[in-house]
Amino acid sequence: MGTAPEIFISYRNVSLGWAVTLDQALRAAYGDERVFRAGRSIPPGDLYEEVILRAAAGCRLMLCIVGPTWLAAGPDGVRLVDREQDFVRREIGAALGSGAHIVPVLVENAPRMSGSQLPDDIARFGALQSEQLRGQAVDDDLKRILEHLATIITPLGAAAHPGPPPDAVPRTSGFTPFEDGAPYVSPGKELAPRELAELVENLLRIPEFAGPGFRDELTAMLDPGITGTLRRSSRPRSEALNLVTTCARFAGGLLALLHALQVCAGDLPEVRRFHASVASVL
Repeated sequence: MGTAPEIFISYRNVSLGWAVTLDQALRAAYGDERVFRAGRSIPPGDLYEEVILRAAAGCRLMLCIVGPTWLAAGPDGVRLVDREQDFVRREIGAALGSGAHIVPVLVENAPRMSGSQLPDDIARFGALQSEQLRGQAVDDDLKRILEHLATIITPLGAAAHPGPPPDAVPRTSGFTPFEDGAPYVSPGKELAPRELAELVENLLRIPEFAGPGFRDELTAMLDPGITGTLRRSSRPRSEALNLVTTCARFAGGLLALLHALQVCAGDLPEVRRFHASVASVL
């Protein structure tokens, strides 16, 4: 990637759904090449760390998604943000060092933080004015955020159309990431055979998935629109195949499945592996 994208989306993996939602709205307003999201913007074969930090240091605007567990500790009791190698911490540090405009975006009722809660090198981040993305008002919140960003970076078509920026927010048809009861009415994604096989294999690697009780608990968390068309099976492999193909037909269905897994199974390595396979097809 030659020129650094102007807009950088920073997020922890648990907030992938919100990152994708924000990414879609920003790309509609600014174009694909001007927006960086790690799960989408790093070409195969490139050095992951190098590309991310170069993009973070070169952006003009960073939107940092902050969920309720953003400051949480890992299994070893150490907060992720306290680790010098934490990617989110390094991204924010790079953007602060270059003078980029940084906007914390609070999701899922995450509280505002203060500089005293952060390592010294990014303490200033805690004092920055934040935006919100709320499940029940995601369209309105995205529109407000885009209107604010248009005062910093000119959207596509704004020069040819002086005045307020056009409403570039893609309609979500009521879908909000990980929100119980949200209607999934938009078409989803057609999975290639290789993508489908990878998702199924990674789902089967989660030990709890072999138990019918776990699968019942998992599917109960999905939207009725998904479960109403799901073909059930007593065999884990058939159930995994049916679950993945059904969820993929609905907008946000794979993200909803990922969220349900995180709630039911926690932060297992196998869940993180499934997360990575979901991110690779979005």
